[in-house]
Amino acid sequence: MIAELGLQVLEDACVFAASLPDGRIAVNLSPVQFLADNLPEMIGDALDRHHLTSDRLELEVTESVLIADETQALSNVAEPA
Repeated sequence: MIAELGLQVLEDACVFAASLPDGRIAVNLSPVQFLADNLPEMIGDALDRHHLTSDRLELEVTESVLIADETQALSNVAEPA
């Protein structure tokens, strides 16, 4: 369900950005969205639908998207016992 919710958030953000004379809006991508094969197309389609250039949309990703081994990463930053 997160993919559908994320797409709706992207759409809403583009509608809002299109209502502004300039500036950009940031959208947080979930790990599920970030790993979707069609992410570039979804973003491009949303920008096209709302007549926005790519510089008007900032995509944010959480650290968990970039960490392959979460258990090891947590172990590395845990306080020693």
